[in-house]
Formats: sequence, C-alpha cells, structure tokens
Amino acid sequence: MVKNIGALLLGVLGGIVAIITVIPGLIFLWKTYCIVTGAAGGIGKAFAEKFAKEGFNLIIMDRLAEPLVELKKTLEEKYNVNVVDYVADFIAMDKNNEWNKVEELIANYDIGVLVNNVGMCNYLPGKFGQLELKDINNMISLNIRTLLMMTHICIPKMEGRKEKGLIVNMSSSTSGYPHPLIQVYSSTKAFVRQFTDSIYAEYKGKIDVIAYTPWYIKTDMTKIRENAIYALTPSDFVDYAFRYFGQQNHINPYWFHYLMDIGTSTIPEAIFSKSVIKQQTFVRKRLQMKLEQQMAETASKKTE
Repeated sequence: MVKNIGALLLGVLGGIVAIITVIPGLIFLWKTYCIVTGAAGGIGKAFAEKFAKEGFNLIIMDRLAEPLVELKKTLEEKYNVNVVDYVADFIAMDKNNEWNKVEELIANYDIGVLVNNVGMCNYLPGKFGQLELKDINNMISLNIRTLLMMTHICIPKMEGRKEKGLIVNMSSSTSGYPHPLIQVYSSTKAFVRQFTDSIYAEYKGKIDVIAYTPWYIKTDMTKIRENAIYALTPSDFVDYAFRYFGQQNHINPYWFHYLMDIGTSTIPEAIFSKSVIKQQTFVRKRLQMKLEQQMAETASKKTE
C-alpha cells in the first residue's frame, strides 16, 4: 500500500513537472494575441506555430508578403486561431519614423505576448572598416531600434491587462564573447541581452521578459545545414525555449548550447578571438566564391 501511494505521489509530481516544462506561465495568457516579428521563416515561424498550437491568436509581421499569407492560412486551418498578417519593412519603417502604423494596427487587440525575433547579420563577415555603412545602419535599425520600438509600443498594452504579459527577445551566443568579423551583429545582440536584463527587473511581477542566447540554429540567416548535436532546427529550439518563460531573464535553453557556454568561458579571450577570426575568414572566402560563381552564371546567361 505504501509503495502504491509513493508511486501515486511520484506520478503527480511528474505531471506537475511536465506541465511546467510544456506550458510554463502560459495559462494566464490564454487566447490573448501574440505578436511575432520576422515570422515568415526560421525561428519566428517556429514561434508563431508553437503559440498557435497552444491556442494563442497571432499578429505575424514580416517584409515578405507571400510566405506570411501562406503561414496565416496554415495556422488558421490547422489550429483554429485568428491570425492577422502584416507586411512590414521594419528598416524603412524606422527610417521614416512610421511606428504609428504598428500602434494603429494593434490598438484594438489584447496583446499579451511579444516575440522580438526579426534581425539580420552582414552577409560577408569582415573587419569593421570593410563593412558598408548601409549594412551597419540596417543592423542597428533592425536588431536594436525595431526591438526597442516594438517593446515600447507593447508595454503599455501589457500593463493595462489584469494578467501578466510576456516579452521574448532573440539575442545570440555572440553576445557574451568577442566576435571579430561579425562585430556589429554580436554587439547588437549584447545590447539585446543587457536591455532585456534591465526591463526584466523593471517589470518583474507584471511582465515576464526573457532573452535567448542560442549558438547554432539552422536558418537561412545562419546558413547552417549540417545535422549535428550542436545545430538545432528552429522548431526544436522553440520547444526548448518554451520551458523557461517566467523563470529566467536570459538563458541558453538547449542543454548542449549551455555546455558550449561553459566551455567557452574557460578559454582565454585572445585564443577564442583568434578561433573566431579563423572560422569567419573561412566563411567569408566560401561566400565570396559563391557570389563570384553567381555573377559568372548571370554574365553567361546575358551573353547567350
């Protein structure tokens, strides 16, 4: 009899843990609207699908109209939720100071969740002096200013709710260590983590704020394709990310990436920086060869 009670207690405890790890902190947000930026592909699309699966209505934003419309149709049919799609060129919106368009869009919606996912990195890694000023400005606009403006617009909406709000910010493993040749990108992601830590403290108890700092995710931006223990699909990453809502201000949610953080912390900065330069120099050469090949193919077609 004692053994049966013990098994029952273990089963109940396991059920509680399962609930915490599958839908942590989400019950109080049920059926509210979740905004996802950069939702047409990669991590943003995976977040949109996961929230829809959990019963959330969505406002999905991206500059690519066609995949956004397809995603809206898929999510509405598959999960029976309401999805608002909004084509947004955030860089142009920021340049022209048109953030009032977002304010007007969400004015009549109950916003409980914001996923600041949209971002970019320079296509070719390079020394700072080699970068185009346009690329520098675009990274600052998309990775920092867009996140700031979307957060600033959504916080009053969340503060006005009886229930808690949730803000998810996508940082990067590059935020914690020097990353030569992708120095602007990594610096913008360091800003995201620092900003997240600050507003986490400011709004604790009313709005949960968390930044994720993953290593390798297989997306179009990262250009990672290999199947390896260190490389996650966007969907797998989001499944891990969901376990930490309301529990941390910033974290690497995937266990192997977390171990990579620990390993990196033991390496002297000078040695780590040299290894990053070697890696990114290789990436630059490979991408340059690809660009040259594409240019040659284009020129060949023109002469035919």
